[in-house]
Amino acid sequence: MTVFPHLGGLAEIHDRSGKRQRGRGSSPRDPWAACRRGRSPWLLLLRLVHSGERDTSGLPTIRSFARCYTAAHEKCRGIAPADYWLRMSRQKLYLFRCSAWMVAWLLFPSGLSAQFGTETLPDQNVGRPPQAPLITFLGIVTPGKLVTDPSLPPFGPVAQTLYEELRVDETPAGSAGEVMTSVKSTWDEAGRVIEEIRTDRGSESDTINRYEGARLVGQESTFPNSRQLKPKLWSYWVYDKSAKLIEFRRGSGDQIQNHDTNFKRDSQGRLTSYEYRQGPKDELFSRTELRYSADGKAADVTDYDASGAVITSWTQTVDEQGHVAMLIIRDRDWQTQQMKAPVKIAFRYDEKGRLIEQDTDAHASDDSTGEGEPPPGMVSIAYDDAKHTKTTTYAGDEGLLALTVTQNARGATVRFVGVMNGRTLDTLVNCTYDTHGNWTTCQQIDQTSGGHRVERMWRRTITYR
Repeated sequence: MTVFPHLGGLAEIHDRSGKRQRGRGSSPRDPWAACRRGRSPWLLLLRLVHSGERDTSGLPTIRSFARCYTAAHEKCRGIAPADYWLRMSRQKLYLFRCSAWMVAWLLFPSGLSAQFGTETLPDQNVGRPPQAPLITFLGIVTPGKLVTDPSLPPFGPVAQTLYEELRVDETPAGSAGEVMTSVKSTWDEAGRVIEEIRTDRGSESDTINRYEGARLVGQESTFPNSRQLKPKLWSYWVYDKSAKLIEFRRGSGDQIQNHDTNFKRDSQGRLTSYEYRQGPKDELFSRTELRYSADGKAADVTDYDASGAVITSWTQTVDEQGHVAMLIIRDRDWQTQQMKAPVKIAFRYDEKGRLIEQDTDAHASDDSTGEGEPPPGMVSIAYDDAKHTKTTTYAGDEGLLALTVTQNARGATVRFVGVMNGRTLDTLVNCTYDTHGNWTTCQQIDQTSGGHRVERMWRRTITYR
């Protein structure tokens, strides 16, 4: 089952970034090359992430990555890879969960800016039904936004912020304390970013956001110091008089790349259909239709490809509070092109409307996209409001996987502790704050087994009005 959040809540099956995907052997970042040389791809991944690498589009899927890693190490230990592959067939879920945990912890803080698109718009701006709080394999072990995430708006009358991530240790790439990445943001009086200048290891981008009222309507990025001429990247949103989205376009230079259009709604303003087009010729790629029950508690969503064949469909029902209580997903098998058996997912909430259980039917798992799938069985979430913690737990045949996240008053992560089959990882984000309550310096500290290793460092300079 392939599950990707999208405009209708599900079924994104293509690259919407507009970026060309790298081939597996076309880059010195290629983890497969390290695998073929019998070296640990994890070392390469660690080097990429902790050196400030932010583009992970060339990485293979996590399961394939884990298989490569473990097969390479078994080979070094004298175990034939073929024998290992046989073992993998019995243990792939356990190995996947282990790899998913490690990769998610490494990659989760990598985004420096909020990505604007149709997926981030409030539901009322699109007219879509409520989206299910779906937890995927990776979602179990992803701690959410760190307190240092620069997309989180600071307190007070802020005019400008300068966010910097510093190198922790001296390496061949640079000295300890050196700035690896910086984000200079200019904020308007409404607390919105109107300009962001990002510098990452010598490359620079300058992004301008334009608003009409409370709505973002334009975003343009240029690359003033690029060694090679790069076209401007742009995204534009168009709304009708009732503030409903009627068109979204993303492109580069004079070419359009992604295009959501032909939005149709019923008399209640609910979305009933729209089209997605892509490429410089603006060709139809998919069409989505939505249907609602008479009482409004159930919605059916179907995605069709350009030829009219069903890609995926899903049905959801909401409870009396408007939370999605049941989701049934029907997905197409990409090998046989036939629809697979439906998968049912039930959700349960506490009295505050917070998700506390996700129960998913057993289903066949796709190795190529498994990290984006909900795990079969029960995922449980427990909250401790006094300690400001949220613990997500999943127990499979191979053991227990749990993640406890501690959040500050704004809901940002300041600590996360993971447990897997008795092994624990404990990470703290320790910060100093100014008189407005905004952090100015932070360290990400690995304190597993009583240790105290600084893994990442940040500083922030804030200019107030």
